[in-house]
Amino acid sequence: MPEYTGYFGSSTADQIVVNKKFFQGNSFTIIAWVYWPSGTNLASPGTSNGDLGYAWSGPAATDEGFGLFSRGDHWYLNFYGDDLECSSGPVAGRWYQFGASWNNSTKLQEIWVNGVVNCSRTSGGTLVTGEPLYIGSGAGTWDGGAYMDGYIANIQLYNISLSPSEIQALYQEGIGGAPVDLQHLVAWWPLNGNANDYSGNGNNGQINGVTFVSNWWSGYTPP
Repeated sequence: MPEYTGYFGSSTADQIVVNKKFFQGNSFTIIAWVYWPSGTNLASPGTSNGDLGYAWSGPAATDEGFGLFSRGDHWYLNFYGDDLECSSGPVAGRWYQFGASWNNSTKLQEIWVNGVVNCSRTSGGTLVTGEPLYIGSGAGTWDGGAYMDGYIANIQLYNISLSPSEIQALYQEGIGGAPVDLQHLVAWWPLNGNANDYSGNGNNGQINGVTFVSNWWSGYTPP
């Protein structure tokens, strides 16, 4: 189990920047554990775009890019202008395993919540951005007013669309679980006191205004 997790406050200045162009048209899965504290208004958080989430990438000054967040109280994947929005969303005050995948062969987009598909669709778009990965804040991207305002733990990024059984296995491992597919693992940021990449690929993040706290277990119930 982790001893710490990253806390990202209600400011676009609080973020981790990974200076690598990950989304270049290839299949991917990105998944993490996220927690919005009790009392957080997920339907209308007060940012310029009404978003609270953990991952962004994409050119500034356009309405295109990649993002994973709660928008209007729904799980949401921004996918280069060809977006996926679920009919349900998170509740503040509990941990979620939250992520998304895209298969560049089948064109299938999926949003994963607690080990299962929450919503999906096929997409004719291909996500290709020349921007870094921004964790915890949209500052510097197309969604520049958005921020996490909560906790993030155990981010894993793969260059493949993981199978349902693999996603379920990650969920069953719990908040401190190890990656399930080392061959296709691109980066692993446990956020256990730092923003280092534990995949061995050297994709370490630059920390800006993020604190690491030891009360990560607040609200967490193991699967």
